[in-house]
Amino acid sequence: MITSIKTFILTAVLFLTACATDHKEIETIDLMPFEPHFFDDAWQFVDLRSDDERALNGYINGFENIAFYEDLEDQHILMSSANWRFHPENIRDQTALEALFDRDKKIVLICRRGIRAHYVQAALTYLGYDEVYNAGAVEDYKGSHFVAPNHP
Repeated sequence: MITSIKTFILTAVLFLTACATDHKEIETIDLMPFEPHFFDDAWQFVDLRSDDERALNGYINGFENIAFYEDLEDQHILMSSANWRFHPENIRDQTALEALFDRDKKIVLICRRGIRAHYVQAALTYLGYDEVYNAGAVEDYKGSHFVAPNHP
């Protein structure tokens, strides 16, 4: 019994450490000034959360969905690292990554807490993308384009 509890605690600590990063170093932008551009062809607004996360927590109308785990990692395009620090070798398919993110547009990324957005921002910046912004957590957005989940 005690061994099971120790194993559970160790697993939980390792999981939380693997998902953590130093949040103080992540710079994010406020989405409100960008609202007029949500449907502007010069911009690409991307939600990096899964379809399940979007259904459960709502989404922002005007953002396309490129789910980090399903569309990037599972497809071996961009792999995460244990501490969410980007390394160039984590880009496994540069051509596919560039096909998903338009180099000629200003790109705004959002996710659940801003960590995946920060990671993708670092990868795109490494590839020479000029204007890539991290809008942080979807829950921070309080504008009129938010579509609430349909929970009973």
